Amino acid sequence: MNIKEIIDSLLDQAQDRESMIPADEPDSIFAHDMAALQEAAKIIEAAQETNNAIVLLPDRWEPCVSCVSKTCGTCFWGVTFKNETECKHCTGHSQWTPAHPYCENCGRPLTESAFADLKERIQKMGGDAYD
Repeated sequence: MNIKEIIDSLLDQAQDRESMIPADEPDSIFAHDMAALQEAAKIIEAAQETNNAIVLLPDRWEPCVSCVSKTCGTCFWGVTFKNETECKHCTGHSQWTPAHPYCENCGRPLTESAFADLKERIQKMGGDAYD
């Protein structure tokens, strides 16, 4: 299914919901559904008009709890022994380095090279990625 077909489907569903709105209840759930479907179609159309541009700004992509938890369990160096809470060469997780380039929870790139790789993949798919 391409983007135009998705937009057309959303607008068709909005029309269906409109036909279900009771005359004595203009603020029914069907009216809300119709408005949501129309807005979704507008958002997709607007994204298409910007030439499929995706803005990749590390500081605008909100990290999840896992992204910001600098613990030995998420660190490349994560070597702890018995009851130690940090590696011997680390103080306050000062040497923390992501174990993986992407967050295992939300998929957010954790390194500059991961952001660059994601940008390159988006461009290969035919989109524009700005940073």
